[in-house]
Amino acid sequence: SLELERMISSTGPTAGQVLLKDGSTPKGVAIIHCVGSRDENYHEYCSRVCCMYGLKHAHLVKEKTGADVYQMYIDMRCFGKGYEEFYKRISDEDVHFIRGKVAQVTDIAITDEEKDKLVVVCEDTLLGALIRVPVDMVVLSVAMEPRADADNIAKLFGLKQDKDGFFEEEHYKLDPMSTGIEGIFLAGCCQGPKDIPDTVAQAIGAAAKALALTIPLFDTQGNIIGQQLVTVEDKLMREVRKYDSELNTLFTIASIDNTNLIQGKINPFQVIVFYQIGKDNTILYSSTEDYEINVMNSEGKLVRKILKDYDPVKVTEEDKEEFLERVPDLAGPIKDRIEFPKVFPPYQNFTVDEEWRLYVRTFEKGKEDGEFFFDVFDGDGRYIAEFPFKGDIRVWKKKRLYAIDEDEDGYQILRIFSVLWK
Repeated sequence: SLELERMISSTGPTAGQVLLKDGSTPKGVAIIHCVGSRDENYHEYCSRVCCMYGLKHAHLVKEKTGADVYQMYIDMRCFGKGYEEFYKRISDEDVHFIRGKVAQVTDIAITDEEKDKLVVVCEDTLLGALIRVPVDMVVLSVAMEPRADADNIAKLFGLKQDKDGFFEEEHYKLDPMSTGIEGIFLAGCCQGPKDIPDTVAQAIGAAAKALALTIPLFDTQGNIIGQQLVTVEDKLMREVRKYDSELNTLFTIASIDNTNLIQGKINPFQVIVFYQIGKDNTILYSSTEDYEINVMNSEGKLVRKILKDYDPVKVTEEDKEEFLERVPDLAGPIKDRIEFPKVFPPYQNFTVDEEWRLYVRTFEKGKEDGEFFFDVFDGDGRYIAEFPFKGDIRVWKKKRLYAIDEDEDGYQILRIFSVLWK
């Protein structure tokens, strides 16, 4: 089918003409559906795209050659918007539809009509008979399969695979883009057969999820704070940069070696990098080791550090078990690389409210399950308070706090709180 697709293209080897090997135009073309799909001996799944591109090929071959076109199919699965209408349109173009599985394609002729032809032997279930169809060209609509190296990718990133070898999603209906490994998302046919509209829709969803991890920040002058992964001398570096409104790099804020994410041991609680816009367009960014938040002015000069003494929180066996429950069952290679630290990092993340107060989410646990203490600093970096809070604070706006939490079934929900400072 891909060879025919290339042949039909105006930029293809035959400049859009449908030709046989001897350069002649075919007078009969058979398009065989479900070759390797919906078959217990090969792949039981439907490849989803074959019916529609088979109809497209039938239309174009008919238009370019005037040949008799035969569609040998099990069922026509025209499920998308406008697909059923296209099926009816092709049916009205004198394309022959034969419902039944093909048993054989042979060049052995038993009648004069079959001499020098390819003969498609198939069952017509509507007639209840075995028929032979002589044609000049046979097009196979072959099964869509996972890449040959999908197993290697799954082992490298600790991804699950389904019984057919496609990457498995977190939840087929509720979260088809996520994998269970934070920061790795699925889009397109690596998850399973799908057509272009579904692939584009899933890719947009995956891009949105990825963007949510690294949402760019904008200062009052329209400049952008963001991060990207770059390779430097065989090292994978995560760089936090300040860009102008045209995405030209103004300066690099921080550069962190993330090579251990793809090789070596992994500290699952390590704070990689975190940053926020502060008062007067200052930039606050995290240290990966100490309770230290660096404050840089709008020109990229370090002006102060926010420091605080703290009592390290020990990593318990319960903490380890809770983390491992979130790792996919088949992520053996990833589990083998995990090395739990003795204590948690000083903090998890931080946010800034509209009055430039800084809220640092620590690993110190509160009384309720999922509750952690937040340290609060004023706009000049002075420590002023702490409070326990359940949820991941995302946005402060108009004296309201927007936080992500989980309900009793484990689904993420948005909670909104009114905030009053005394």
